[in-house]
Amino acid sequence: MNGVQHKAFSLMCASAYCIFTGDIVNATSFITAPIGAATPDIDHPAKKENKLIRAGAKSLNAAINTAVMFVGAALGAAFILPMIFPTQMKQFAGITGSVQSIGIKYFIWIVSIIGFIILKEWTVRSKVFKWAASHRGITHTLIPIGIVLLGRQMLFSSNGIFTNLIDGYLVGLSSHLFIDSFNKDKCPLLFPITTKGVGFPISIPTKNVKACWMCVIIVGALLNILAYWFKYIK
Repeated sequence: MNGVQHKAFSLMCASAYCIFTGDIVNATSFITAPIGAATPDIDHPAKKENKLIRAGAKSLNAAINTAVMFVGAALGAAFILPMIFPTQMKQFAGITGSVQSIGIKYFIWIVSIIGFIILKEWTVRSKVFKWAASHRGITHTLIPIGIVLLGRQMLFSSNGIFTNLIDGYLVGLSSHLFIDSFNKDKCPLLFPITTKGVGFPISIPTKNVKACWMCVIIVGALLNILAYWFKYIK
């Protein structure tokens, strides 16, 4: 599905949500549902947002490595130099003593810094991390929905305009994963158990625009009919 199709389907899902809840206040979901629907594809290589995130992550990684190198070198020197050159360093007893005490006191920092670098490099080079950062990776799992739900519960204990907007965002986010489950590649909804795509038996090629639009319209209409049925007829 392309971006327009995802947004159109999210609005149809927002309509079904309003029908099912029977609350006109939930019409605010029409505002944030398209935003939620656009979020999972932020990992797409062609997206400007993705390029900015990758550039920012690269710069942040370089800054962290540089900071770690300087801090580690300073603490290491403060701890080791007085042991190697005790006589020479006596000339700077006033300075060396305080610096050495800092080095000894925070020696654990040196170990932690080394451990941090090893863990970071091991993580970013792992197959799981590369998969998670690629298209249809972590953003196409249930984890983002869980994070938003947790944040909603923690920050907004009572119903209000912000809660309704977040609910709309969740509707859009969920609609993206739901409709993508009809595509050939499916969605890795069972991650971290498996990265294999999970979805419906129907496999619609993403590039088949007409088939995708038919899927959006038919599935969206059925959701609205079901919402009306369970709310007013059943």
